Amino acid sequence: MNISKILNTHFIFLLTVLIFILLPISFSFAEEQVAEQYDSVEERRLQQQLDNKPQTTSADIDKLLRRQNDLKILEESVDRKLAEIEKKIKELKKTKAAIEALLDQKDAVELQRLKQLAKIYESMPTDRAARAIAGLDRQLATDLLTAMKTKSVAQILAAMPQSVAIDLTTRVSATQLE
Repeated sequence: MNISKILNTHFIFLLTVLIFILLPISFSFAEEQVAEQYDSVEERRLQQQLDNKPQTTSADIDKLLRRQNDLKILEESVDRKLAEIEKKIKELKKTKAAIEALLDQKDAVELQRLKQLAKIYESMPTDRAARAIAGLDRQLATDLLTAMKTKSVAQILAAMPQSVAIDLTTRVSATQLE
């Protein structure tokens, strides 16, 4: 709820209460003046009719005060809920940052392992490395070849069956373009 709307509501409520309190007082004051001003029976009869008009009762004021209290309780409840939501959002942001940091660590560890694995395959005899890489999952094979030196990749691809070499070459080139 907007603060200005709340303040406006409170102002209107207080103004209404003041009117209901001050209006009977002003009528009493007016009655005294009217009693002094009018001496005829007709004038007094009219004054009595005005006096018999329904006025705001204490029950009406109590009802308005209860309504104001209910609104205040509701406002406090909404404020508490908003504070809880903001707290949860902060917690979620912290959790997200922690997860992202862990994912970055995981990526760094995986990259380091991939580089070590690439060095192992580079140090192997070319025909054995070609057979081993050709038997790997295509994505892992592509990542391995991307991490290797160009000369080693060329020798390994040359030692592979042509269809596998073409597939891996296409995948490596696509990876490098990204």
